[in-house]
Amino acid sequence: MGPSDVPLLGLTIGKALDQAAESFGDTEAIVSVHQRIRRTFSQVKEESEKLAAGFLALGFKRGDRIGIWGPNSYEWYLTEFAAAKAGLILVNINPSYRSSELKYCLNKVSAKGQLTSKGVPSLKTVIMMGSNSASGTYSFDSILGFAGSEDFNELHKLENKLQFDDPCNIQFTSVRIISHICCALGFLGKE
Repeated sequence: MGPSDVPLLGLTIGKALDQAAESFGDTEAIVSVHQRIRRTFSQVKEESEKLAAGFLALGFKRGDRIGIWGPNSYEWYLTEFAAAKAGLILVNINPSYRSSELKYCLNKVSAKGQLTSKGVPSLKTVIMMGSNSASGTYSFDSILGFAGSEDFNELHKLENKLQFDDPCNIQFTSVRIISHICCALGFLGKE
């Protein structure tokens, strides 16, 4: 908390979504024009809980780091809330990264799952956006229906244990971008 007379709310991201759904349930929370998707706060809450319970059904545990590598989309938005509700740490990875930068990010944060990869030993699960999947991966849409009642029970128990200051996000930035910005502002010499 920085210098301010306004106190922090003390809410997790998941609890803030719950309050928004309670207060503004039928109000649009997101419009993804390029996907032709519109969702209300109530729909976002419901779908984020399905996705969060799906993550738990896949074996993810509180504090695990999951990476998301993709453009702005409804799935990205929903994953942010679902990861927070499940106590996972979402690692946002720039989709324009080169393969070496992607590998660095995944190894640095020890992203979790069930695959076997020599280049990224911690990477075990890949979920592909949409309804399609490749061999050894899950589709995003299938994870929304993956969880059983025990996973939802675990999710609700977990949500009550989470604290507002628990880590929930890691954001990588590109050294190339920072270098360009610093040069443009005159902090560094020419690139």
